[in-house]
Amino acid sequence: MRAKAARIAGQAQIRDVRTSSLHADMDFPPAPGARLGYRMDSKFEYAQAEEPGDFTVVQGDYTLVLWLAGEEDGVEVEGPQFATLSFTLIGLFDVPNPGGDEEPYGADEWDAFVQTSAQFALYPYARETAGMLTTRLGVPPLTLGVLRFALEREEVEALVDHE
Repeated sequence: MRAKAARIAGQAQIRDVRTSSLHADMDFPPAPGARLGYRMDSKFEYAQAEEPGDFTVVQGDYTLVLWLAGEEDGVEVEGPQFATLSFTLIGLFDVPNPGGDEEPYGADEWDAFVQTSAQFALYPYARETAGMLTTRLGVPPLTLGVLRFALEREEVEALVDHE
């Protein structure tokens, strides 16, 4: 997938990131110093620039479910859920059209760009937003882990074969 995204990613410049929605629901406050666990789901959509000078817009919708992390027999377990956070980030990307004899970007290239490069570009803002929302709720600040993507086996083999 990353190989498909490369042609666009090599030209794209992120110009701005905006927050278009923030929401937090908390059922009960955890005790000070409590360990938190979380699950994050995200969904991404995009709209290509229609006119020269317009931005390609990538929208990331994030939902985090927070729970109290516990331990049983040395294994971390999911305790009671206490909050749900949701927010939407909008990334504005300047993506010049291919020049010369190059073909226009295909839908598969755009999809791959949004699912890889655009996600990596927006993720630091998602981490900051999650930390800010948990702080505003008065709970231990949540720091999201590093964003990782597993490479598909075919993609790894294709990259190895080209070296």
